[in-house]
Amino acid sequence: MEETHLAVSAKDRERKVQVFNRDATVDGVYLRILVRDNEHMGQLIAYARMTGVVPPWPVEMKNRLEARELQTGQLKISTVTARR
Repeated sequence: MEETHLAVSAKDRERKVQVFNRDATVDGVYLRILVRDNEHMGQLIAYARMTGVVPPWPVEMKNRLEARELQTGQLKISTVTARR
């Protein structure tokens, strides 16, 4: 979606459109799609955790933070933990 959004000119993004019988701009439609996508992602994460599935990104994020700390010589306390 980001590629598509960036491919549209600023003038086109300001264009007025009708969506579900409401006035909006093309940029507003992109924003609504993004918000809805994030809502669905949150629901999927909650369902996964309720069923005992640990999303992979907390572990990946922790590993990236630890690698960065080793590279920079800074040690920070990481609060990212994964349930098993």
